[in-house]
Formats: sequence, C-alpha cells, structure tokens
Amino acid sequence: MIMKRLFLTLALGAMAVFGLNSCSDDDSEGGGEKRPYCEIEKFSVSVPNVDVKIDKDKAVVELYVAPDLLELLSDVTPTGELSIGATVVPAFSVKQDFTKEVTYLVTAEDGKTQKTWTVKPVVSKYVAQGIGTVKLLWAKKASEIGLTVNEPTIASFEDKVVVSRPGMIIDGTTGENTGETLNIDGIECNPANAATLLPFVVANDSKGNLLGATLGAWALNNNPWKVYKWTALNAAPVEVLSYEQSATESFGRRLTAVGDVNGNAIITSLSVTDYNLKPNNNPAAAPAAHYCWKITNGVVNTKPELVAVPAGYRAGNMYQVLWPASELAVKPFYFSDPGASNAVPVTRLGYVGLDDQIVYFKGGVNPSDIMGGGDEMFKETGYGRKVLQSQPFTFNGVNYLAVCAFYSTEIGTNGATEDKVYLYTQLLEVSGKDYKVAYVGKDVFDGKVSVLNPNGTGGLAISVVAEGSGDDEGELSCRVYNLLSGVGMVGYEINNVKE
Repeated sequence: MIMKRLFLTLALGAMAVFGLNSCSDDDSEGGGEKRPYCEIEKFSVSVPNVDVKIDKDKAVVELYVAPDLLELLSDVTPTGELSIGATVVPAFSVKQDFTKEVTYLVTAEDGKTQKTWTVKPVVSKYVAQGIGTVKLLWAKKASEIGLTVNEPTIASFEDKVVVSRPGMIIDGTTGENTGETLNIDGIECNPANAATLLPFVVANDSKGNLLGATLGAWALNNNPWKVYKWTALNAAPVEVLSYEQSATESFGRRLTAVGDVNGNAIITSLSVTDYNLKPNNNPAAAPAAHYCWKITNGVVNTKPELVAVPAGYRAGNMYQVLWPASELAVKPFYFSDPGASNAVPVTRLGYVGLDDQIVYFKGGVNPSDIMGGGDEMFKETGYGRKVLQSQPFTFNGVNYLAVCAFYSTEIGTNGATEDKVYLYTQLLEVSGKDYKVAYVGKDVFDGKVSVLNPNGTGGLAISVVAEGSGDDEGELSCRVYNLLSGVGMVGYEINNVKE
C-alpha cells in the first residue's frame, strides 16, 4: 500500500544513514574489518528511453527497451556504482552487447564475498516503473454535468465517479451524468432537506473503498458524527466510525483515509470550529487539529489521535487536508492548505516530518503561461491562487501526489481581457520530503470563478489501478479525476506505456 511503502522508505533511509555512520572507522587509517557487500547500486546505459530496474535479491539488472530501440543496446559502455570498496569483472568501462544477457562478477571489499549479476534486456512497450503516458479523457463544464456552486467532493468506485451533495454518479470513461444517485438509506441528519445534500463529503482509502460522511453540524438531534462505507453504489452504506462531538468540535468538510478500512487504516477529518481554526481570528494561536482515527484489523479506535500542521504554515482554512504517510502512524504526513485572501500563507502544499520540519512542494505551473497572471499570484509554492486538494497514490511501484489547483482571470483585473478559469491537474513523484513534477495538465473554462465557485472548493479522486490482459498483459492504468466546484471536472488516464 502506498503510505506503507513511504513509511518503510523513510525508516530504511534512516537505518542506512545510521549504518554509514557506524562504519566510519573503516575509512580511518588502520581501518577495520573489510566490508562484505557486493551489490550493484546503480546502473545506466547511454541509450534514450531505456528504464533500468535493479533487483538485489535476484542479482538481476533489467533494461526495459522498446522493440525498435533494442539494436541500440548492441555496442554500449555502461556506467554504474557498486557497494563501497567492491570491484567488478568485466569493468563497466568495457563495451558490451546488451541485446543479450551479460554477466558481471562483483567482489566485495573483503576479497572473499562474491555475487554474480546478470544484466539483461526486457523488450517491452512498458516503462519499468512509474508513469509512462498521461492523456485527457474528457473535460466537462459543471453545467453539462448538472453540478452547482455547492461544495461537492468526489471519489471513485470502479469505473464511476461519485459526487457528494447529492451523491451524483458520473461515468468515469465519458464524463456523462448517469442519472443515478448513491444509495443513502439509513443516514439521518438535519436539516429536513438533507436527503438532497448527502453524503456531504466522499473519499477513497488507499484500496479504493468508497467512504462518505455527513456534516457534523447536521448531526440529527446532536447524535454522533458518522463515517460510512459503500460496497455497491445501489446498496445502503454500513457504518465505519461514530464519534461524539463536543461543543468545540465539528467535522465533515473534508475526509481522508490512508490504508484499507477493512484492515489497517487511518481516517482523518479537520475540526472546523473557530476554536480549532482561528480563535480571535488568529490561526497561529489555534490548535488546528486534524483528528485521526486508527483502524486495526478492521476495528476502529474511537479515541482519535490529534495532529496539526505547525503554526505559521496554515491560514485557518476549513478545507485544509492532511494525509499520513502510512496507515501505521499519523506522522510524517503530507498536507495542502487553500489559504485565504486576507491571510498569509496564501496557499501551501508540503510535507511535515517527524521533527515537525516543513518542506514546501512547488508545482510545474509557469506564471507567464496565464494571461493576466503574475508572480505575485503564485507566491513561493508555484501553484496558483488556490491549492484546493491533494491526494497520494501509488502507480507502477512509484508514489505520487495528485494536486488540484486553479487560477482565474477576470476582466479588469491584472490587465485581463477575458473571464477565464484555469484548472490544473498536477502529478508529483514523491518519496518522503523529496519530490519532482511528473506531469501538469491544464484545462481552461470560460466564466468568472467569483460567480461560478464563490466558496473556492474542489476535489480529486483516483481510481484503483487496473491490469491489462490478453494482448495488453503487463499494461497498468488508472484515472485521475479533478473537480473545480461550479466550474468543471476533468478525467485523465495514466498508464505505464512508453511515450
């Protein structure tokens, strides 16, 4: 699972640093016991579009290459790195024909430990890991789908997209409204017309389970705030979490889930009371607590653990979201904060480590790419006026963070001559605090965002990864859906096919 892999990566990284420090005496004069390690740590060839995959357990290096590029591997001098102090025969400086298997004997620094490695080509139209290509499936105006200026969130279920308020079901392949709605039998809340506004928020866990909740302020007769799970869109939901809210607690504007709610997971929601977000209109003095309920072997601990983005990096916005990097612990975590026009920071996206240190993530949006836009509207995050939502996922062995952001131009503002709304779908490859922009999608809609989306809300949904069969065996694909409330929604497909 995505967050578990991230957590293990961090833990192993820390162990690696400790290990290097503990062996520092080996490098001093007089030395110590020679190292017994004989791994190929890095390997590359100077041929375009060749992906390298190293399997240390099997002592195999695979060179993923498209059929029409295989011959380019016939006369190549590779480069590589070995374990400290190790040697290799033949040397990496010797040219090889990698259109067939080539073996290397690596001898450890101790002169005794050896391992025979095999480097072989894998003729494939697929990349070894991560995303190969991204394509836009559809882009729909909100009016085409039937969406209003409310604050809907979205989640995926098989090949469908579920829109909260009032549980509208969209065809994920075409973007068309199916005319069907989510079954909400058994959910009770105020006000009396809540049947048209349920569920207030929807989300997916890392396994794609569909979750939803009401707004805490609408809990019927002060009953507990509840989270539900659906096993079918036309079946009544089952209760997952029930929590008694105090006078200073209110949940349900946003909902996140990491892991598998049927096994081990963490469900989070931000309490949106002034007490929690901005007492006396001062976000820096607020608890800003995200409540985290742990699920172990399918059993929910109803006593939440509280965690917050450190003061100075939040704007008191009720749509801030937080994603633990593992279903096992609430820290480290990723977060995004839409900000507020009268507050600093304007918008944030980042990573908070175990030491509460923050690393900001910048996006791939170029301010000069937007008519009427300027650096003053992009600040240091590089994203735009609003980062509305973020969501982590794993694809083809690589961890990503999807980001929903937008920027708008209105006639008479910043020299703009048109009313336009720019919706960005950005994919960042992440590993702990390290990141890089993998893809930026831009879709433009007509209109004034101040009229179409006065609340400044939006959301993301990621479908479960699908595996191809038959002629498409080996192909992986999933979809990223991006919603800007009142403006429009887009659907992208990502796969592991080489560009």
